[in-house]
Amino acid sequence: MVIPEGAVMAIYYGMNKVRHLSPVLAGSHIQDRIVLGNVEKRSNDKIMVTANHTVEIKGNKKPACYPESLTLFLIK
Repeated sequence: MVIPEGAVMAIYYGMNKVRHLSPVLAGSHIQDRIVLGNVEKRSNDKIMVTANHTVEIKGNKKPACYPESLTLFLIK
């Protein structure tokens, strides 16, 4: 996770564009690959960070899902 300089608080803002491609069965091993998507300054004291995830299931060719997570950082 990228944390902006001067951040005093991080707020989970939700998910965006969640694509479910394959079910995850109980007992499956999963891995989440995260890539920085976007950093947007909302105001002088707020920055929105978008992270693109790829949730993979061990042994499957197709990922389980592709969500985008949103985190709002409050800057001092």
